[in-house]
Amino acid sequence: MNFLGKTAILGLSVTCLGAFSGTQTAQASTKVQYKNLKATQYTVVKGSKGYLYKDATLKHKLHSVKNYSKVKFVVSKEAIMRKANGKKAVYYRVKSGKVTGWIWNGYLAKVSVKKPTRTQNTVQQQQITNLQQQVNDLKNQLTSHFTTSNSTSTSSDNSALQGQINTLQDQLKNLQNRTSVSNSGNDSNKDALSNPWSGTSGNYYVFSTSPSFSIYKDNQVANDLANNKGIDLSRVATNYKVTDYTIKLYADNRINNMYPCEYNGTKGYVSASDVTLINVDDATPQAFQIGYASLGGITYQSNVAPTDSKLGASISSDGADWQQYNHDGYTDYELQDGKWVKEGTKAWGSTGISWEDN
Repeated sequence: MNFLGKTAILGLSVTCLGAFSGTQTAQASTKVQYKNLKATQYTVVKGSKGYLYKDATLKHKLHSVKNYSKVKFVVSKEAIMRKANGKKAVYYRVKSGKVTGWIWNGYLAKVSVKKPTRTQNTVQQQQITNLQQQVNDLKNQLTSHFTTSNSTSTSSDNSALQGQINTLQDQLKNLQNRTSVSNSGNDSNKDALSNPWSGTSGNYYVFSTSPSFSIYKDNQVANDLANNKGIDLSRVATNYKVTDYTIKLYADNRINNMYPCEYNGTKGYVSASDVTLINVDDATPQAFQIGYASLGGITYQSNVAPTDSKLGASISSDGADWQQYNHDGYTDYELQDGKWVKEGTKAWGSTGISWEDN
């Protein structure tokens, strides 16, 4: 081969090597930030030609999104990808039955859910029924200890049972009060109307994925947002930073899907979607269902791991999410093949969730 031919081949090799190296560098410089989202239902936009990927690295294509044109996905997580050139892309983690993967958010459209408050009230009524059943079961167990002649129970056993009954009854009463306020609206809760910051208050964990949210001067904001009305900044009393992770609520005085609250000496109202029902100062196990069963993505919030909760042990629907809150931060679990799998953790004040490599 002549010198010119060798030079041409060498030049081609250098060019190809340079192009490959540049591609690798661009991939390596892409930064990915994960965020947990509230479970929301989406469908694939008609005419989309992208792919469903196995994970957020986008290295493994599973199927074309057009194969899921009639599927309703539940989205609860997102991956925000930023390249060195400043360009950004957002991918959603989707679930539908056993189908799980990542799709570019531009290929998805949100499905509107009608009357979520009614669905939430239905969930609360089911929680009340479950608590009542637990109380009745424990009462029957306690009664049998006293009426059965050959019972081997001790006074300490009976005291422990009575303690569990008292705890459940307290939770039941609190939940019944909240449901009553939510169902009946403004007019029925006259004490809350005259002085919303009266009665029992407590410190509650905020919802983990909100880096900050507003505390408002009036209790009509949630209704206005639900009706797609704009919110003037003059209605904002102050802003909350989640690095504080708890907020003082008057949980029994819920009005229009908002709670009266106090934060840094300021009184106002916070949207129910920005806070949890978990009382920080109550060490007993607490667990609440907050997701919509109609979406196929049921979410639970608790102060204990699902494996340490009777409610967690009773859940059998794969894809259910469990959010555990404590003083250090937040841990996310998912039910996979009948077993709870730890998916990630988020420390209070951090910008994102550290996902497990499952």
